[in-house]
Amino acid sequence: MADSPLIASSALLNTALRLRDPQYRDVYSNGSSISISPFDVSIIFQKMSEVSPGQPGLVDQVGVTLSPQQFKALVRSLSETLKAFEESFGGLTIPESDTRPTKTADEISKSIAEARKRAEETRSNLSSSEPLPPPEQSPASRRKKGN
Repeated sequence: MADSPLIASSALLNTALRLRDPQYRDVYSNGSSISISPFDVSIIFQKMSEVSPGQPGLVDQVGVTLSPQQFKALVRSLSETLKAFEESFGGLTIPESDTRPTKTADEISKSIAEARKRAEETRSNLSSSEPLPPPEQSPASRRKKGN
């Protein structure tokens, strides 16, 4: 049964079977990066490694893209798991500087508002100006057509 892709999960046991995809892999991560769009949230899990002699760098290990709803559920689950961990094993004392996100929620919201404003300005400029010339073909598409 150890090699079986079937995994018993108490949370899912009564509702669905849980299977392990053949491409499943475990990774160790000590860094992460998050990006958002109106449709999804992407998390890249990274590992600090020596990328060349004496040169540390973050190496992307795996990316996971979630719906906003699943992201919110994950954040809640992570928060509850952290709370249970600290209640069971003791509080984690980590300097604020080591866990501070690179941007605050206000900074992220401001960036999104600025991007929306630029997009709206571009749309209004395009609709009030002359039509754009057709895009230039890439060398690869010209070769396919024999140009």
